[in-house]
Amino acid sequence: MQLLQEKYNNHPEVTNSSVEQQRLLDELNKYRMFYDWGEREVLVEEITQLRNQLQSMLETAGNNSTGKNRRLSITRKSIQIPSSGECSGLPQTAKSLHLVPAPQECQASQEQQTSDVCQALVVTDPRASEQLLWEEEKQEWEARERDWMSALEEMREEVESHKRIAEKRKQEFDSEKRCAEEGQEALQMAIAGHARLLEQYAELQEKHIGLLAKQRKIRDTTLDVKKMAKRAGVSNFESRWLDAQATQIAATKVDFKDERRAE
Repeated sequence: MQLLQEKYNNHPEVTNSSVEQQRLLDELNKYRMFYDWGEREVLVEEITQLRNQLQSMLETAGNNSTGKNRRLSITRKSIQIPSSGECSGLPQTAKSLHLVPAPQECQASQEQQTSDVCQALVVTDPRASEQLLWEEEKQEWEARERDWMSALEEMREEVESHKRIAEKRKQEFDSEKRCAEEGQEALQMAIAGHARLLEQYAELQEKHIGLLAKQRKIRDTTLDVKKMAKRAGVSNFESRWLDAQATQIAATKVDFKDERRAE
């Protein structure tokens, strides 16, 4: 059991899945902390500073006597105005701004018959520019939120896949555990059967030793009877009969001694 547990714990795929899952969880926590405490406050602070800077520039440009040219240069540096094709995607508040064309000098030549006319769009309402900044900020945060949600979804899918792999490895470990338990039970049954065979063999060996001892005693008693018969001068026929009787008497005598010893 311990070996199977160590084999499961040291399996490379299980270890890789655990490490990958921990890495994904750490990355998810990092994104959450990054969103909750870090980048959000920094971006809000930067947006506030840029808004204040734009407001001060617009006020300074309004108080200056050379208002139009200075306002045009400040607005070009502070705000990036979308083209006419991109204006269709802006909110309704950005479309309703009052836009005035800024004329520029055009140089004509003999080879170029068409003149280049550039129009600069100038935002004259500070409230509308602030609303535009808020809309841009909102769109930026929505885009980041979509990116984070997609990243979280991918990480969730990876976590689910690692969970499925872990469940599969767990099922394999359970099946191996059951097989090991069945093998252990079969081994214990075989050991018990072998022990019974050894006990029976020991009993048979004891009986065999007892029979050998009994046979030796009978032989000794028979030899004693034969010696007594030879001393008495018994013939061969009578000797054979005496051998049989001596053997029977010796067996009876040994049985009697065994019974007395058992009592």
